[in-house]
Parts: sequence; C-alpha cells; structure tokens
Amino acid sequence: MDIVNQYMTGAVGGVVVVVVALFILLLAVLWFCLPFAVFGIKPLLREVLAQQRITNEYLQNLAVTGKATSDRPGRVVLSRVPADARAGEPHL
Repeated sequence: MDIVNQYMTGAVGGVVVVVVALFILLLAVLWFCLPFAVFGIKPLLREVLAQQRITNEYLQNLAVTGKATSDRPGRVVLSRVPADARAGEPHL
C-alpha cells in the first residue's frame, strides 16, 4: 500500500485520477450511444442484403447461360429482387 500511496499523492496522482475518470466517462458515453448505432445501421444492412441477392441472381444466371445479359454494350441488366424474396428476408 505504501507504493500506491506514494504514486497517488501529489500532482502525478491527480493527473492519473483525472485521466482515468475521463476514460471511464468516455466509455459510458459510447456505451450509451451503442444501441442507437446498432439500430441505425439496420436499414443499411437490409440494402446490402438486397444488393447481394441481386448479385447472386446475376451470378447464377451467368453460371447457367455462360454470358451476361445486356440491353446495350457495356451495361449489364440485373433483374430486380422479387417481392416475395424481400418479404422473406431475415429480420436484422
């Protein structure tokens, strides 16, 4: 205990206490904001999932036919995700 008292007295000990207190306060603020960040990212995850389904459909079509479908050169036509597939997407 003498070592702890030796380092926690004086200006250095006060600085350490302030730094630790600020760190704990920062962690508390971040912990409070965490649920809002998680719920805020859900729409973005749904959009990524829809795009991934479109890409998978395109790749499956490419594997079956061996060529990409296109209505003009340099542009690949991707079909939309069917409404029934969107209705069955997992709830994130």
